[in-house]
Amino acid sequence: MIVLGLTGGIGSGKTAVAERLATHAGVRVVLADSLAKRIMAGDADLRAALVARFGPDTFDAAGALDR
Repeated sequence: MIVLGLTGGIGSGKTAVAERLATHAGVRVVLADSLAKRIMAGDADLRAALVARFGPDTFDAAGALDR
C-alpha cells in the first residue's frame, strides 16, 4: 500500500487534488482537518486541555473553535 501525504498553503489546491485522487478505484482519502474538527467538537477532555493551554478565547460563545 502506498501512503501519500498532501500538504500546502491555503488556496494551493489540496482539496482539488484530494477530490481528484478520490475518483480512482482503491484510493482512500482521509482529511485530517475534518477529523481534528470532529475530535475537538466531541472530546471534552481535549477541549479543556486546549483552553488550559491557549486560554478561554480558544472557543467562541457557540462553543466552536475560534480559528
